[in-house]
Amino acid sequence: MICFDHFHLAQHFSKAIDRLRVHEAKSAGTEKKEFYKGTRWLLLKNPEKLNEDQHVTLQRLFAVNEKLYKAYVLRDDFRQIFAGHSARSRLIRLTNWMRRARAVRIPQITEFVKNIEKWEPYIRNTLRGNYLNSFAEGINTKVRVVQRMAYGYKDFDYLRLKIFQQFNFREIKSLFDG
Repeated sequence: MICFDHFHLAQHFSKAIDRLRVHEAKSAGTEKKEFYKGTRWLLLKNPEKLNEDQHVTLQRLFAVNEKLYKAYVLRDDFRQIFAGHSARSRLIRLTNWMRRARAVRIPQITEFVKNIEKWEPYIRNTLRGNYLNSFAEGINTKVRVVQRMAYGYKDFDYLRLKIFQQFNFREIKSLFDG
């Protein structure tokens, strides 16, 4: 079963919000450009981790730009999709979120929703089983670290043994063992 991890989906959504921020900053008049400075990470940061000054900065930005406010609210709602207690509630939240995201008619958000629609079967697999790819991602990262450390090894079997050693695997048999 193919599943899309919510971390990667949130990453794609963050990029869409950043593209929107850049577009809005470029189209803003010279007197409003100051509101956009230093807001990239504030828009991407979780609301509960913002301090008082950061809240004030965001509120000034949202007073100037309603599109960014809508995107910020949608981002918080997107995070809540994966916090549902049952598979049914998570699936319903996804459907409702997609409807609301399409309704705002912001090109960067609409583009992200089209990607979500393209990946929807895989996202629904994740929501049904509440699966995460974090374990596989961790293994892949460790393997890449071993590969970088093994630069110059001429023998695949030696690299393979180093990977097994890193994970402390015992009695691993692979397709290559014949």
